[in-house]
Amino acid sequence: SLYFSNLLNHSLKISSVKAVSEKAESEYIVNTVEMRNK
Repeated sequence: SLYFSNLLNHSLKISSVKAVSEKAESEYIVNTVEMRNK
């Protein structure tokens, strides 16, 4: 059904946004630690 596919697309969008923000966060942490070590 259309409702179900919309729901699925919505949850996929949310999970991809989450993944991107978590990746950015971990990269930020790595950069911060590297800066501190220099």
